[in-house]
Amino acid sequence: NTEARADLKEDDSSVTHFRLKYGVQMVDSLRLLLRKSEKEILKIWSAPGLVFHTKEGLLEEFAKAAERGVKINGLVEITDENIEDVRYLSQFANLRSAKDLSTTLRYTIADSTKVLVNATQAPLEQAGVMAFWTDNPAIVNGFIEDFGRKWEAAQPIKFDE
Repeated sequence: NTEARADLKEDDSSVTHFRLKYGVQMVDSLRLLLRKSEKEILKIWSAPGLVFHTKEGLLEEFAKAAERGVKINGLVEITDENIEDVRYLSQFANLRSAKDLSTTLRYTIADSTKVLVNATQAPLEQAGVMAFWTDNPAIVNGFIEDFGRKWEAAQPIKFDE
């Protein structure tokens, strides 16, 4: 029955993908997300998450995206351990300070079309990380709205030059 097949195709959710990413796969997925971004990246970094990003060389990927003209807005939790990383990020990203981000959802949104959501607290080694990746528009838009609320409540970061 052709009509039934047409209905199935219309309801086919294959245009939406959901994937769990573990360890090195999660880090590689984030790296790819950053490299493929074209317009905007929204990012939440907890204090340990920022340390992890530094150890994995991911901050340089953000810098390269910014060099390509990608706008980066980031929420960060600032501690004595990561202040230099925050200072480095502030050279190419628009940052705001938020409190206690290790207890909130942490994620990366690229070009309003894809989101990588941390599913574990930020460990200090790759093997322990897990994330959820999707390009489902409703889920991505929900995270964009969440980011907007957190962004409005956060304080701009200014460094004396």
